[in-house]
Amino acid sequence: MAEVVIEWVPGAIEEMAASDPGIGAAMDMLAGKLVLAMKARCPVSADMPDSGRMRSSIRFVPAPGNERLVGPDTDYTNYVVFGTRPHVIKPRNKQALYWPGAPYPVAVVHHPGTKPNPFMIEALGAIAGETVVV
Repeated sequence: MAEVVIEWVPGAIEEMAASDPGIGAAMDMLAGKLVLAMKARCPVSADMPDSGRMRSSIRFVPAPGNERLVGPDTDYTNYVVFGTRPHVIKPRNKQALYWPGAPYPVAVVHHPGTKPNPFMIEALGAIAGETVVV
């Protein structure tokens, strides 16, 4: 049986990218494909007032070391991706909670929690093995 060992050489990507601008262009293209895959899988609620805000925030930005950061930029992304446990929601500044579509204001909400939605991981799986030509 053959043994395959993959060894990471620190700085190799940075060296290659510095000497060949095509590497950075290829990384931008792959990051762009990942953005599209994430947007296609990102949940959007039809009954929320800011529906689509997380999907609209998905983008990639260059990072130090010739890396690309890809993903949504909302304060609630982790709750969507990892889900939430059942929890109680109480008003902070008022006596009751109310939202558009609610039949009447309520003093407390017993939220059942939400299931995780790993759309970002699914998007990574969808582009795994992709190749780009620059």
